[in-house]
Amino acid sequence: MYNWYRNSQVCIVYLSIGAGGQLGDDPWFKRGWTLQELLAPRKLKFFLKDWSKFRPRTRYDIVRQDVAPVEDGGTDTQEWRAGYFDGGTNSDDEDTAQWGTQPEVDNDGGNYEYLQDDTPVPPPPQPLSEIRTPEFLKMINDITHIDLCFLENYEPHPINARDVFQWLSDRTTSRAEDKSYCLLGLLDIQIPIAYGEGEERAFYRVQTECALRADNRSLFLWSGCRSRWNSMFASDPSAFSDKVQYPGNPWTLTSKCLFDRHCDRLPNLDPSFTLTNCGLRIMLTLHPVKLCEVSAEDGLHKYVFTIFNTADTAVSLRWWGALPAADKVEARWQLGVVANFDNGAVFAILLCKDMNQSPPRYTRLTSAVFETLPDLESLTRKPPRTVWIQ
Repeated sequence: MYNWYRNSQVCIVYLSIGAGGQLGDDPWFKRGWTLQELLAPRKLKFFLKDWSKFRPRTRYDIVRQDVAPVEDGGTDTQEWRAGYFDGGTNSDDEDTAQWGTQPEVDNDGGNYEYLQDDTPVPPPPQPLSEIRTPEFLKMINDITHIDLCFLENYEPHPINARDVFQWLSDRTTSRAEDKSYCLLGLLDIQIPIAYGEGEERAFYRVQTECALRADNRSLFLWSGCRSRWNSMFASDPSAFSDKVQYPGNPWTLTSKCLFDRHCDRLPNLDPSFTLTNCGLRIMLTLHPVKLCEVSAEDGLHKYVFTIFNTADTAVSLRWWGALPAADKVEARWQLGVVANFDNGAVFAILLCKDMNQSPPRYTRLTSAVFETLPDLESLTRKPPRTVWIQ
């Protein structure tokens, strides 16, 4: 379906709001399937409830072309016109006979006047940033929180999984499984459609398919309920909500900090991760923890640990059931460093070791949020090791 929208001549968006209504209040921006309707088409035009144009003086509201305009805009070349002027297509109330008498507002918001021989006279050059980011796209950005670079030109790939999950986190679908199936085109993946499997199972299959095709550890950067099939994956897209604040930009997440300082001495280090019948095989830097304090408030238990005696680390962890004994915590719980942000902040998770299996299997504990951590250099001093997380 994504390709169907991408190859269309124009995509018409019919809104339920009337004249004077707020664009962000329309349900179109809260539906799961409309996400690809927004990102895939090359041209979009928005209409109100009475079929009047949302922006009457523009031919299209969003135009995406393969050829970008040149920055200087000094010559009126065909390449310059191709990106933001389509002289071969008129909207329903634009008559070519009137071109000689009326200026027309094109997609970048500029006025184009026409000579008697229908030759367009280009407007004065604008900065590339202003041409590529018209006000309407900025309005869509404010409503959807989708970055402008994706609104201007989105290319489907599993590497975008975390961003796509975040955009979907506050959207809904009529059928539970469609909240995952509507992502297949946006991520350029294929999984069998199986209505009745449930939202959690469908979303787990989408995540694992992305993990197979993209080496991106930001897929594990979430805060919420874990999947029943593997604790490294989230149970639903709400775990990727942009309401959760992280110590760094998820786009900059990298695992190089775990491997760079050890690759000369240990050439067999492998930064990739693989889903196996023993769980997710991944290399992490593990650190033992010592339980110092436990407090409870409104069902949220707060654990304070000491990591290799350098600093106290406060960990907020939602825990159901009886509190574990301190000796069991220190024997089974470990801190796993997954990656780091560009500002040096650490992405780490709390793991619980299963003592009865060999090789040892771990479980990621739910909703672990680290308030403070030792510095990155201290946490990556030890070489990473292979673990299996179920």
